[in-house]
Amino acid sequence: MSWALFALCFSVPVCAEVNRTHNVSNAILGDAAVPSDMFADNEQILPANEVPENPNNKFMSKVTTVIFISLSMPERELENLFNQASGRNDVVFLYRGFVDGYADKKTMPFMAKQQQRFAKNKKPAPHVMLDPESFETYQVTKVPAILHKNKDGSWYMAQGGLNINSAIAAIERHQYKLPLSRQWAVIEPNQIEFQKKITVAHHKRTLKAREEKRIKELEEDFEGRVELPWSSVTKTDTFAPFYTVPIDIINPKDQTTIAQKGTKINILGNDFNGKRIFLFIDGRDDWQVAFADEIHKKRPDTYIFYTKRGKIGEKFPAAPLDTTIADRLQVKVVPTLLQQKSNQFERRVYKRK
Repeated sequence: MSWALFALCFSVPVCAEVNRTHNVSNAILGDAAVPSDMFADNEQILPANEVPENPNNKFMSKVTTVIFISLSMPERELENLFNQASGRNDVVFLYRGFVDGYADKKTMPFMAKQQQRFAKNKKPAPHVMLDPESFETYQVTKVPAILHKNKDGSWYMAQGGLNINSAIAAIERHQYKLPLSRQWAVIEPNQIEFQKKITVAHHKRTLKAREEKRIKELEEDFEGRVELPWSSVTKTDTFAPFYTVPIDIINPKDQTTIAQKGTKINILGNDFNGKRIFLFIDGRDDWQVAFADEIHKKRPDTYIFYTKRGKIGEKFPAAPLDTTIADRLQVKVVPTLLQQKSNQFERRVYKRK
């Protein structure tokens, strides 16, 4: 069996048949062996030069001893346990998670060190896995704790146990009511819960960033994005606001083509009697704001657009000008006043006074 650097056990806890009516320190955990498919949905993290084995293999059916551990234990005690389990397919070690929740901080460097140590000594490394659910299921908060399948086919848990064979012998003699050795508090978080928190936090940060970006965009839209020069002359002309159709326009009722792509259409062509009036200003200029206020008082139906909101405030209703409207209505400078005359616009541009 290859060195499994944390087969992540996030589905079925070890020996899920635990009898919860017994104290976990000396509970009979059921008559079934460790399910052979208990790691069927798990991911194995192996050295880069090794091919991952199918976790649903014969190895798990041979496991009779599960040892809960933590990096809170002295390194010499962990190494001693690992040495005892070298070459044993009946023993598997479980961590609750990564120290501080992040694999690269302490846990993986420590396990890489152990991998190198066993490789150097040409000995098979023990089987070490990540299984936070089993820690929760059996309420393991101190380690080592040993879960063992006794000769009668039942599973028992003992607290402590720095010598695997001695702990197994004690369990088989039913001498497990008191801790078999010193224990240390588990310092690793529940990795599943930690990952959930990280995911939720990341999701919240992403949503917040998107929302802030959207708010900023809306604020920029509201303030105005278009820049147009101020008119240097006062003059009047007329023009027909033709619009080039970008696609074929189809009548939905009979599917006939109303206008083909590329056709130029006068947007006032169907409303010769309209009285539309538009004013375009730069709200940063006091004179243009005062001019717009005067026009609005005379013609409250005037549609007022601004390149930049500037000093408009609440003086009159106005909207930001976008490039589409500016191009379609041929607005090149500000202030510009457009008044509909039949199917044309009379355009007046004003030099600032």
